[in-house]
Amino acid sequence: RIFTPNRSRTRRFSRIVARVTGKFRGATGVIGSRFRALRRRIADLIRSRKIRSRTTRLQKAWSRLYQPRCRFCRQTKTRLRGLPTALSRWWHRLWQGTKRLLKRIPGFRRDDNRPAPIQPNVPTPDNLFQRRAYPGSRARRYEVHLPRHYSDGKPLPLVMVLHGCGQRSADIRAVSNFDAIADREKFIVVYPYVTGYSGMRLNDCWGWWLRQETSPGAGEVEDLWQIAEEVQARYNVDPRRVHVTGLSSGGGMAVAAMVVHSGRFASGATIAGMPYSETLNAMSYGPGTKPRFKPVEEVADSMNAVMGEAKRPVPIFVIHSHNDAIVDIQAAANIRDSWSHCFDIELTAGASHRTATTNGLAWTHSRYPGNTRQSQIETLLVNGGGHGWFGGNKGSYSYPNGPDASRLIWNFFRDHPLEAQASFRREVARMLGAA
Repeated sequence: RIFTPNRSRTRRFSRIVARVTGKFRGATGVIGSRFRALRRRIADLIRSRKIRSRTTRLQKAWSRLYQPRCRFCRQTKTRLRGLPTALSRWWHRLWQGTKRLLKRIPGFRRDDNRPAPIQPNVPTPDNLFQRRAYPGSRARRYEVHLPRHYSDGKPLPLVMVLHGCGQRSADIRAVSNFDAIADREKFIVVYPYVTGYSGMRLNDCWGWWLRQETSPGAGEVEDLWQIAEEVQARYNVDPRRVHVTGLSSGGGMAVAAMVVHSGRFASGATIAGMPYSETLNAMSYGPGTKPRFKPVEEVADSMNAVMGEAKRPVPIFVIHSHNDAIVDIQAAANIRDSWSHCFDIELTAGASHRTATTNGLAWTHSRYPGNTRQSQIETLLVNGGGHGWFGGNKGSYSYPNGPDASRLIWNFFRDHPLEAQASFRREVARMLGAA
């Protein structure tokens, strides 16, 4: 209908315009100036009695007023014409907040199985593990650190460090600070990178929950041991002192490596890791969600099924934070209890607990020797921090103000070499396999 203004209608329309646009009187920036210009333009048209067109003119004015800025609106070509400004701002803030959340949590993506380039600012040898014939094997990159003044004269221990989700080998190498400890204590460090995988999973995650990746003779867990053997063939490594540790998904894969290769890895450690054969239901997915863990007895049965009669109690060091919002602290308790249940380690016999504070973070270091002189299970539970590495350098998923996890892990590895009997069985198995 053609709008023919009179005095009363003009007053009512002016009040409506003032009511709608009055909230933007104090607005700043482009949107505020556009609203003020629109208000002045409408007032001029009313005074000059030139508003005689249909409502399309006002609709065009509103469409010119708000041009969607977020990428989602531009890609979908949504103009949001006539949408109240409060709702449009709410939508924009919601989308921006969602993008920020996705940046914090490694987003889901389908990997195209192409190796990601190694960061150029981190010096690393060009080490590429070639795909093998067993199921699930893939080409993987890895970095090797040799201690200063390395020579082939004396065999040295080997420590394998696995990165977590959203990280690469260069990231865990930087935050863990194992290179500096290796220079002082004289051991070799290898940092494998997951490099490629199939299916949907978090960015650069090790598949600790996938059976095809954690079964003997297949997948990622076998690739990791083959990488360790490749390093041993290249450098002078003490076969009785090969250890494995990792963060988050790397911690879960380190647990799997200790179970599958119990006669090969002398000892291991996990930070914010998961028990063996656990599922994604044990993850924390935000407020209001409760992780669901497998019973400890079921986890121990899975470990026994893999190791068989020749199982060996691999000494393990479990590090976790009570404030971890991604992997609940119950995971650390289940790893400890599954080890106790599987290897008949009594948790109350001779257990010792030490409590201290480092830079405001309280922690408790517990040792469970069972019926042996050395501890078979150790835990370090931190009251503070979150999901990450403690006591290292600044970086992704790192809490430098906590206890020095790398130093504690190396002390644990140093005190737990592979027994001579297990080493002899390993050499016999290797010779039989070669024959």
